[in-house]
Amino acid sequence: MSRRLVIIIGLLVLVIVSVAVAVLVRSTPPAPDPDPDPSPTSTTPQRPVQNTMLFAVRDNTGLIADSVVLGTVPPNQPPAGSWLSVQPGLSVDINAAGTLTLADRGPAAPADINSNVANQFGIAVDGAMILDRLAFAAMVDAVGGVTVAGGTPIFGEDAEGEQVVLVKPTRTKLFGPSAASYVITLNPGEPQEARMARFDEVFRQVILKLPANVDRVRSIVGSLGALSRTSLSAEESAEILLGVQTALAEQVNQAGTAPTSVAGTSADAIYTLEPAASQPTIERLFADSILRPGTDDALPRVRVFAAGVSNTSVLATQDLLADNDLTMVWGGPKKDRASSKIYVPSEQARALGAELAELLGLAADSVVVNSEQSAGAQAAIRLAPDTPLTAPPSTGPSGTTGTSPPQTP
Repeated sequence: MSRRLVIIIGLLVLVIVSVAVAVLVRSTPPAPDPDPDPSPTSTTPQRPVQNTMLFAVRDNTGLIADSVVLGTVPPNQPPAGSWLSVQPGLSVDINAAGTLTLADRGPAAPADINSNVANQFGIAVDGAMILDRLAFAAMVDAVGGVTVAGGTPIFGEDAEGEQVVLVKPTRTKLFGPSAASYVITLNPGEPQEARMARFDEVFRQVILKLPANVDRVRSIVGSLGALSRTSLSAEESAEILLGVQTALAEQVNQAGTAPTSVAGTSADAIYTLEPAASQPTIERLFADSILRPGTDDALPRVRVFAAGVSNTSVLATQDLLADNDLTMVWGGPKKDRASSKIYVPSEQARALGAELAELLGLAADSVVVNSEQSAGAQAAIRLAPDTPLTAPPSTGPSGTTGTSPPQTP
């Protein structure tokens, strides 16, 4: 063998060995640092996942006539659904004139409406889908109509303003416009609960008859256009509706209505949440969505009852709480009292009570541990006209203040 050939072969072997070493080095993972920096972690606790949505239908005047809070679990979990029927007359806020009901909030932005509902019930509501009458009619038509049991004729006005029977009191198949009239019309003197039952009857059928395909449901939701106002994407709304569909079909949907006290009748009735009585229902339906301070940026919630003070005083208290990173929940009017009381659920919450007493200029002994009186919130205040911030209400000729319901003990 010639010397030149030996040199060439030697060079080739050297090249092959070099390439092999390079490949081996690139494929070997680097050794960890002796003292690695810890990976950054979130310091904000996260609540368990439950997807929630307020679904509501407005009447021809823009007021909310029907509403329900829906809850579902993610697709990778066993199906489960929650259905909280909500009275349109539920007291959810207050202004200078008096109580604002959910019905009154119809013209507001969807995000503001679902914030009112979330705050009142103490649960996280991801968004709201608010449909006008024609949008709900289109949704019913998209699934081929519904069948209703009847039993009560639904009265209304025709195009000429004449009183007519819109829906006959017999079992019948209803399509869009008739179905919408069936769920948004409140007959004279009829309680809101009757209309709520009609809405639940129709809306359950609509959900069950939706196509079991998120793209097709998203198309239906998106086709409603400006007649449907929403703070959620069409994809999010479709996924929640289909989650409830699965829960209904597999009979794993839980339903309920939060207990309330009521003043007035029919369309004028104002429903005030009974916190202690309603909390078991809220926790049964939305255990994974309860608002907890420090989780998902939730602030401590303080339920304020007017016990002989003006609406203006309550609003001033609301502003004071907001300035101190606290959220007010409107509790409604209570029987007049001479001195304010602050209720907290436990001794561990007494620090919050002391903070509230200081903000309101109250004595330390105004703080009382009482879990029933503070149910559903981190604290509750019976606000009387004994602080620099408050004043007694001024009454008109009728002796009433604003539109608040009569006071309860």
